Amino acid sequence: MGNVIGQRIAGVETGITTRLAASRFDGSAQRHFLDIDKIGVIAQCRQTRDATPALVFHIGDSRSDLPLFGKVGFAVTQNSSAQARAAAHVALDSDKLYEIPTQVPGLLDLPAQPQS
Repeated sequence: MGNVIGQRIAGVETGITTRLAASRFDGSAQRHFLDIDKIGVIAQCRQTRDATPALVFHIGDSRSDLPLFGKVGFAVTQNSSAQARAAAHVALDSDKLYEIPTQVPGLLDLPAQPQS
C-alpha cells in the first residue's frame, strides 16, 4: 500500500494517509490518525483498494505496531524496539529510509508508471 506515513510527536504516535493522484502519491494529507487507529486505517485502505493483506506492507518501530504486523503481508522495522524486531519480517539497523523498499518482496519489481 505504501501510503500510510507515521511520525512520533511529543511521545504520541500519529500518522497520515496520503492522497493518490493519477496513481501517484501527491504528498497531501488525506487523514490524520493516532496509534490506536492503525489497524482501522489499514483495514479501510485495504477495503477502498480491494487489497488482500498479502498486498500490504507496514513499516513500524514500536509496541503499537505489533498488532498491525500480523494484519499485513510483510512488516519492516527500522531502529526499533526488541519486540518490534522479533515480530517483523525484516529488521533494519539503519537511518537510511531508502533501504526499506529494497526489503519488501516484489515492491521494486512493479512496472514503471508512465510519466505525465
